[in-house]
Amino acid sequence: MKRTRIVFRILALGAGLFASCAGKPDVWDGQTVDSASEAVVNPAGFNPADFSEVLKKTWELIEVKSDSDVVIIERQDMQDLYTARFAEGRLSGKAAPNVYNGHYTQGNSHDISFGPIVSTKMVLLQEPESLKEHEYFSYLAKTTRWEVSSGQLALFTSSESGEVMLVFNEVEDVD
Repeated sequence: MKRTRIVFRILALGAGLFASCAGKPDVWDGQTVDSASEAVVNPAGFNPADFSEVLKKTWELIEVKSDSDVVIIERQDMQDLYTARFAEGRLSGKAAPNVYNGHYTQGNSHDISFGPIVSTKMVLLQEPESLKEHEYFSYLAKTTRWEVSSGQLALFTSSESGEVMLVFNEVEDVD
């Protein structure tokens, strides 16, 4: 009887810990930024495409481009560093190190916006130098449009220094 109570208490404690982590996700909502800078002028040659080319595929972030900088996402020791997957109004993926999800809304043409994004709260022992997780979520929150070309997805967002382009490669799913 005493052993049963101990097992029950351990299970209840574990469930409570899990609920505290899963029940209170981080929420990254976009803030308005006054951007008076020039926009990135289609640096990768992206052309209009149908959003069905984006759906139900996994996209892996490979670089972040702005007017003044290009950040290459290094994956030496970290797999699935930043990914995105779109499915009928839902966005999900992996960040560094958390999984996240949220809603997206398509507007006219290539307009897109993301609702609040929620993520797990895992701790990363070694944070990537090239792009911090909170920066990635901030870019997603401020995304205004998308384009696809040659198997790459670009999400355009704004920052204090102008327009930023997140470039993703399509990844072969191993489901």
